[in-house]
Amino acid sequence: MTIKEYQVLAMRTNDGECSNRVRGKLDEFYDNEVLTSLHMDTGENFFNPGELLNGALGLTGEAGEVADMVKKYFFHGHKLDRDDLIKEIGDVCWYLALTCHSIGISLEEVMS
Repeated sequence: MTIKEYQVLAMRTNDGECSNRVRGKLDEFYDNEVLTSLHMDTGENFFNPGELLNGALGLTGEAGEVADMVKKYFFHGHKLDRDDLIKEIGDVCWYLALTCHSIGISLEEVMS
């Protein structure tokens, strides 16, 4: 099998609806259907789909950077730089805070 053949075969399971799904979720947001199910501690409705997407993708990216540093330390002979590791863990925390903010929940609620 060639790489091109693989790609063609792999795309048999792609229904081509990703953009429509994103559009549908954004329409849901702007039609206020989702807003009624999410509340901040103040009781006001809050949901930010852009922040949710940025937060979730940022979490995976930054957690991957932490994992890569640890992998390289154990398996590739790299030095494990404590300050760099702290920075990357801090980035994970920032995206976690953003993700929580995007749906109106607190870090305290998540961590308890």
